[in-house]
Parts: sequence; structure tokens; C-alpha cells
Amino acid sequence: MIIRIKRLPTNWGGDCSGAGTSSSCQLGIDSDKSVTANFEIKSFRLNTSSNNGSVERQPDKSLYKCNENVKLTAKPNKGYKFTAWSGDANGSNESITVNMNTDKNITAMFTKIPSLKISPNFVEMNKGETQRLTVTGGVEPYQWSSNGGELTPTSGNKVKFSANTTRHQNHKCSNSNNTLCQKTTA
Repeated sequence: MIIRIKRLPTNWGGDCSGAGTSSSCQLGIDSDKSVTANFEIKSFRLNTSSNNGSVERQPDKSLYKCNENVKLTAKPNKGYKFTAWSGDANGSNESITVNMNTDKNITAMFTKIPSLKISPNFVEMNKGETQRLTVTGGVEPYQWSSNGGELTPTSGNKVKFSANTTRHQNHKCSNSNNTLCQKTTA
């Protein structure tokens, strides 16, 4: 009797132990026989790379079993943002799941975040005037933060302030006791 298998075993056991890694084992049937074909579960390597950031893996190991899922998360360095995956993965979501059915090479790509610029960054206004601040660069959405204090005249009827916002703002000055600037979101 000849026993044939389609995939090469790691080795044979039992009455076929001398067959090595052959795809077949020949036996003479003159008594009860015990035959074992041993197979190794295929493992694959996942190579990740990035510049200006890192790639987190879950689970994090050197070899993955066939069809094992691995979650990859792009982690940008300060001043950078994640752009896309390349190589054996694609897309622009920071986290993806990869099915390990072959060796894979995946790169996380990051781009530099442009510097945040506020224009004008210093304003001197008379009461009743409105000034618009323009924000460029950085990463949206911008957020407004303020120390909550009032802006009061520094000399005569003029108000001076330095812009330190991360969002378009209108500053309207009106007369209420002294000159007061109220901040309203544009």
C-alpha cells in the first residue's frame, strides 16, 4: 500500500518513520500499522518600518502563525502626523489589522506638521474696532484658549494684546466703564 499526501511533511512517524520528508510512504500490509505524518504550522515574518514615528504591533512578536491577525497602530513623533501605510498594506487609518498569510513588509509614513502661525500676532486697537486673527498651519481642529482676563487700555483709549490663539477669533471693543474687549468666535 502507498500512502500519498499533497503537502510535504516535516517528517513521518510510526511505521513510516524512515520515509523522511517524502510526499509518500510505502508499506507492506502484513499486520496492523500505525502511520503519522507530522506537519509544521507555517509562520510568517512581519517587517515594519517608519521615519518620524513608530509602529505598535498587537501582538508583538517575531513570527506569526498562518492567518493570524496583527493590529498595527502608527504613532507619530512630536511635530509629525500619520499620512498613510505603504508596502503590503495601504490606507490612511492610524490603526489597521493585517492578516498574516505571507511574509509582509509594511511602512508607516509620517509628514511634518507645518508650524502654527497667527496673523497678526500683535494688535493695537481703538475702542469699537474689530480685528480678525488668521491661523495657518498646525493640525485642525483648532481650539481657543484664553486666560479669561479683560483687555484694558494701556494708554488713552488704545488696547494692545498679543495673539496666542489656535483658532479664528473676532475681538470687539466697546465702552463699558473702561474700554473692554470681548472675545467672540468667528
